[in-house]
Amino acid sequence: ELVEQVKNLKKSTVKTTSIKIKWSAIDEAVGYVAYYSTDNKTFKKIGSTDNNYITAKNLKAGKTYYFKVRAYTRDDDDKAVYGAYSSVLKVKTNKK
Repeated sequence: ELVEQVKNLKKSTVKTTSIKIKWSAIDEAVGYVAYYSTDNKTFKKIGSTDNNYITAKNLKAGKTYYFKVRAYTRDDDDKAVYGAYSSVLKVKTNKK
């Protein structure tokens, strides 16, 4: 059973080397996986969370980053079943 797509991705706290993003919680999700990119093509995993927010750290000041998140649930065999990726959020870190 697929979990719904993550919606309302937005920036929460922006600093020079970190960006906290948040999104609307999904009832049936057991967790979320967040990704970031510097070119909006190649995404790297930030990490997993069971909250509806995550902070990307060790970023560069004054640089633009792209974020996307997907929710997951578990099937009867305890395998992760992923929903669709959220739309991409573009955020720039603060300059020093």
